[in-house]
Amino acid sequence: DVEEVGRLAAVVLDEVHRLAAAELRGRIDVNKIAVGGHSAGSGGAQTVAGAKRNFTLPPVGLSDPRPIAFLSFSPQQPGVSGFFDTHFQKPGHSWTDVQRPMLVATGDGDDSCEPTDKPGECVGDTPFGRRIGYQRMPAGNNKYHLYVHDADAFHMLFELNAKECPAKNVDSAKCAEIVRWLSSTALAFLDGHVRQSPAALQWLQSNRIEQASGGVAEWQRK
Repeated sequence: DVEEVGRLAAVVLDEVHRLAAAELRGRIDVNKIAVGGHSAGSGGAQTVAGAKRNFTLPPVGLSDPRPIAFLSFSPQQPGVSGFFDTHFQKPGHSWTDVQRPMLVATGDGDDSCEPTDKPGECVGDTPFGRRIGYQRMPAGNNKYHLYVHDADAFHMLFELNAKECPAKNVDSAKCAEIVRWLSSTALAFLDGHVRQSPAALQWLQSNRIEQASGGVAEWQRK
């Protein structure tokens, strides 16, 4: 549950701080920690960043102030795993308090929606649903969204795992190219918001990933 996610994140961060003060003294900068995750792990990263989750009322927030940047690949949508959106006369949603830098990535093939016995109905995350969290996050010139407009971009590819491409009948060269887009964007984000590289921050404000992908990779920032 969400409380366990928060506890585990705190334990890991505590251990990083311990190591930085002991065995790995001088090799870890505890002021430059980033947290990232894929799928359910993405939900954990967003929770640490300040997203609230509603398993039981009231919604639970388990933000940790120590990380300074977050990567969220294949994030969960409202109605899944405690994430929630607004309702009539209820303006609150999960992402109100996500203020720190965040990179979100998903795409046309990134679904986990299992069909039900009703035609056209499914339960789980849809590609469009995975975009909602980014749209809800407060703008701060530090939020970014990479969306791959290709239905061959399947769920595990956003974990940078191209091993399943042959089994999915997806061209290996295409898989490798999509992984390069994701990796390059993630590295630019980390270089910009963790290392404070001016060149990386400039790249993030450009549309170079759209140009490099011929428009297949849509790039948003706010």
